[in-house]
Amino acid sequence: MELITFKITTDSTLLDDQNHITPYVSKLLTKIYLDLPKGKESTLKKLLKYTVQFSKVPTFKNYLTAFYALKGNIEKANEANLWLLKEHPNYLFGKINYANTLIDEENALEAKKILGDNLLLNELYPERNEFHLDEVMAYFSMTIKYLFSVEKEKEAKLRLDILKEIDDEHPKYIEATKFEIYYNLKYAKKRFREEQKLIKQVPLKDRISQIQTTKAPVFFYKTEIDRLYNNDLKIDDAFLNEFSQLDQDKLVDDLILVLKDSISRFNYFYNKELDEFHFNFPIHALLILSNLKNQKATPTLFEVLRQDNDYIDFWYGDTLSDIMSLALFHSSNNDILSLISFIKEPNIYGYSKSIVAEVLMNIGHQSNPITRSDILIYCEDILDFFIENHANENIVDTEFLGLFISELIDYGLVELLDKIKVLFDLNVVGYWVCGNYNSVKKDIKKENEIRKIETYNTLKEIYDYYNSIWWSNDNDIDFEPSYLQPITKEIKLGRNEPCHCGSGKKYKKCCIK
Repeated sequence: MELITFKITTDSTLLDDQNHITPYVSKLLTKIYLDLPKGKESTLKKLLKYTVQFSKVPTFKNYLTAFYALKGNIEKANEANLWLLKEHPNYLFGKINYANTLIDEENALEAKKILGDNLLLNELYPERNEFHLDEVMAYFSMTIKYLFSVEKEKEAKLRLDILKEIDDEHPKYIEATKFEIYYNLKYAKKRFREEQKLIKQVPLKDRISQIQTTKAPVFFYKTEIDRLYNNDLKIDDAFLNEFSQLDQDKLVDDLILVLKDSISRFNYFYNKELDEFHFNFPIHALLILSNLKNQKATPTLFEVLRQDNDYIDFWYGDTLSDIMSLALFHSSNNDILSLISFIKEPNIYGYSKSIVAEVLMNIGHQSNPITRSDILIYCEDILDFFIENHANENIVDTEFLGLFISELIDYGLVELLDKIKVLFDLNVVGYWVCGNYNSVKKDIKKENEIRKIETYNTLKEIYDYYNSIWWSNDNDIDFEPSYLQPITKEIKLGRNEPCHCGSGKKYKKCCIK
């Protein structure tokens, strides 16, 4: 896209002569523009009056189109824009509006005829060598929408990058970034259906029914532990200081009981109508165990990870990855063999195994006694295990292997590419997670960012870490309609909605910033 072939200006009078805009008309347009978002009937009356009174000025008809669009009357908006095009066939914003309508109607071929064969503004208006910034941003924003609509993602993103360099705060650049989100939302279902045909997930065992009870455990520190059952996660320093004063060994025993209680009384709590304060005790236990760093807790942490989706979703939701990786990393005492053994267990949820794999890789990266050669041996052993068991439906989980290979990419373990290719050839890798083999081969040679599991010195630091992650992004993202093009629908993407990138994860666990 050769933007260098024409000049971009911010001179608002550039097209005044062409569009018959006098100083008086300019004042009227400014006032109307500011009144558009209010959507008052008086504004509509003025627009209807001015479009007739100043019939040679296309901008009034464009604003009339925008007014109807903002009011949600898309039929009227389209009628107004057709009137605009009939009276002013060469008016850029009328073309853009019409292309937008055609794209929304899935008539991309006709939209391209409006936007030009090469989607270049200077070719659409060869007699001009200078364009206003708003023209450039609006036109190329619409070409980006067109390109996403015909699945030319690479070119669309290239144009997005160019618009960003021109003006990354311009409303049309911001709107163009949302077209990418719309695209991913639209095609996520399509990709998901394709992926579903290839997904392999292990059947999970019922590890919970036979041990259900309604009897609460007996704790050594009953008063303090009871507070975990009745407090949310935004707790004061005094609360945390109390736990720091207790006998650490006895406290670990009590916290292990807390986690076991979340398993053995799962049905009891699941069917009980309690406020949210009463459902945080397993998270409290994991956070405090992260601070205590006692290996005695490791078998119970593994037992939590062995549970099924219902248990994990009920108690932890999307918090499990962050808090469990922290607890396991600090409690495992660099016991690599136990971690590998868990990864090889049959009938374990792949997401749980990926948490253990992340801990394994972090230990390999951060522990002095363990060398790169050691971690290569450990990872090769895991890959060999899955190669040998590729037909075992109780072992192979495509998403886990995709996540594990993503870890290998981050750590740049190029020596394992041959093993990775074997798994791809066996069609047991979730390529939608890590990319296809060619992209893995390319990415594993890059210097990638490693997600380091941090060490915190105090319990307060751990709670602050947790709360900074899970309570700092509560605002949903709202999409505001454009003043220049009719938008047929608005999309509100919440933190708990499926991510627009199509990963299958919730938005707050994937692409949210």
